[in-house]
Amino acid sequence: YFALTLVVLMSYGYELFNFHLTIDEEMHGSQAGMWHAWIAQGRWGMALSNYILIPNPVVPVVSTFIGVLGLTLGVASILNSAFELDRVGLTAITAIAVTIPTLSFSLTFSTIAYGIGVGCMALAAANLLLKRHGWDSLAGACVLAGLSIGIYQTFVFVVAMIAVVFVWHVNTIKKENVVASVARAMIFVLGGILFYAIINIVVLKSQSVDMRYVGQFIDINGFIHDPATRLVDSSKRVIEIIGLSPERFGIGSIWMRSLVLVAVALGVIYPLFNKDFRSLLG
Repeated sequence: YFALTLVVLMSYGYELFNFHLTIDEEMHGSQAGMWHAWIAQGRWGMALSNYILIPNPVVPVVSTFIGVLGLTLGVASILNSAFELDRVGLTAITAIAVTIPTLSFSLTFSTIAYGIGVGCMALAAANLLLKRHGWDSLAGACVLAGLSIGIYQTFVFVVAMIAVVFVWHVNTIKKENVVASVARAMIFVLGGILFYAIINIVVLKSQSVDMRYVGQFIDINGFIHDPATRLVDSSKRVIEIIGLSPERFGIGSIWMRSLVLVAVALGVIYPLFNKDFRSLLG
């Protein structure tokens, strides 16, 4: 765990302990409590966090610390419950997960960093509820999934990932009824999306906010008319970002490359030497 803490501090120490503003933070700094702006983006979960947790997130350390801590603990919790890894395997794989370069970019914004942490912790709790029996636990998992999507819509992919891993866990480790687990997983995903959508509609209707903001950044009509091309283009963009393309970032960080390389190497070498193929799959 000490080694994992060092990896996290090496990756995010600059963001944690330096006070510099992005354009988003300049806007938030001039008007505290911008929760109406989050509602306009369909992110009512972020608005709720902004209203209750941190009305003005443009403060050194605080927002990024909550984001990094929630991300690390959330990933570790999901991995631990899904794959039942030992301590070394768990920390090695968590180190890989939290140092993915795309996350580093998101956590440079104090305005949303804490929301990422809250969303990851909500999904970790949803994952634990999903594994329990009973409709009340499943309903709670759906609510937490919807909250995470309300914080950042891309969390829907994490919700889907948790559902897939849940089915795998039931089939390979617990040896239980696969059909029932698939049905529970589907209810979890669809229930989370439905809960998000219902709350989003209610909030938008009650607040009468302008939705044009979203259209400036997300080409929803373009995706509807040509989804295949848009998905291919997005996949290429993700590959460029994960590859730390100098053309995309304007930098060639040897330290980031080295850190990611070592993390991946340890995550693969450790389970191979111990013949722990479940860890390797994780």
